[in-house]
Amino acid sequence: MRSLGFNASRTALMTNAITLAQVIGSLLAANVLLRMGPRHAFTLASGLIVLGGLVSLTDAFPLIFFIRFVLVLGLSGALMVVLLSGIVARLLTGGALQVANGLNSVAFNAGLAVALTFGSQMAGNPAFAAVLAASLSLVLLLLWLIVARRGLKGPVSQGVAVDSSFTMRDGFRQWFNWVFALSSTGFLSYYIVAFTFMDPETIRWVVSAGVVGALSATLVSTRVPDVHKPTVVVVCGAA
Repeated sequence: MRSLGFNASRTALMTNAITLAQVIGSLLAANVLLRMGPRHAFTLASGLIVLGGLVSLTDAFPLIFFIRFVLVLGLSGALMVVLLSGIVARLLTGGALQVANGLNSVAFNAGLAVALTFGSQMAGNPAFAAVLAASLSLVLLLLWLIVARRGLKGPVSQGVAVDSSFTMRDGFRQWFNWVFALSSTGFLSYYIVAFTFMDPETIRWVVSAGVVGALSATLVSTRVPDVHKPTVVVVCGAA
């Protein structure tokens, strides 16, 4: 952000706003999915990401702050992550679902690896990097429109009534949701904080190890019975 000419206070403001927008987006994602349907909801999130890249062509702080960092990186990013999980769970089952979730984790770590590798070259021209990312996102959006039109034939896309009796309040009452959310929070917090005291070369090795770990976990999840998976998770967490 400093390469865009923003001082430390504005950078901190953007970071906090992104975090808050991600929380709000995650809480709203389920309702957005039910109201708009998977195809339109995911298209909205993808379109906002493309818009965020184009907004980088301006240097007006209020516009960049609201659209690019709050609306795009925060809200649409959270919508993208949550909606994608629901769509994948709807289209795939069993081993195929486990493989898809594993590939999603691999893509996340692979994206970090690419950013760390080419970030220094792109730092001199951040606007070009953002427009390049927006162009790639636009290509993926067009591919999504084709795939979604052919592949999403569930009750929402067909206009069949959807059972909405399970509300967010019911979700807060499920103990597993709390355990899973708090565990993920602790893991991601440690993962991100660890980067603050590592040198760039070490970070690259850590991210690369994350790719290998995600691939390994994908293979393990398809071969280990469900009854033994909690034990594997506990052992890996203790390690």
